[in-house]
Amino acid sequence: MSDLLKLKKDMEALKAKIQGLEGRKDQLLDRLKEEYGCKTVEEASKKLKELEKEEEALASKLENRLQSFRKRYKDLLENED
Repeated sequence: MSDLLKLKKDMEALKAKIQGLEGRKDQLLDRLKEEYGCKTVEEASKKLKELEKEEEALASKLENRLQSFRKRYKDLLENED
């Protein structure tokens, strides 16, 4: 096979790969829009940071409530062993 034909074949393979990746990117962007209302990767990144902050706050709240529960029902919890 000549170098020119090999190069043409390689270029066609790369074009097909690029088209596949672009299709995948479009699918992921559609999913972000559908599930989280994000139109761009930048919006998704911002949304992720917001969700992480929310998760932190909820985890902290849960830990506080768990400590209060353990403190309040300490006697009952110790008797379970």
